[in-house]
Amino acid sequence: MQDDDNVYRDTVVRLCELAGDTATLQGLGFINCEIRGPAVLVGHESIFDNNTWRGNPDAVLWEVPWDRQNIIGAIQAVRCSFEECTFIGVGYAGRPEAIQQIKEQSRWP
Repeated sequence: MQDDDNVYRDTVVRLCELAGDTATLQGLGFINCEIRGPAVLVGHESIFDNNTWRGNPDAVLWEVPWDRQNIIGAIQAVRCSFEECTFIGVGYAGRPEAIQQIKEQSRWP
């Protein structure tokens, strides 16, 4: 169920369909959603709080070197929030501190 144009709550979200041709999610909120891939997310000023990621953290989390300027083929999450969501078939690419934060604030069944 979608509360309004910017918040998805208690629903299944297919990232590639939502991101479309621009491969960008901007200013969206996701609360208690099942987030489905296949996809790799890159967060920009986004919040990931108390989520569950299906898979081994070493396979889900992709560390991006500091000197890399561009990432092609990933879905950009710009100023989005993901709270209490379950990610299935989704990886996350980011700088070391972002990877560490997701590891610490997530569940890994």
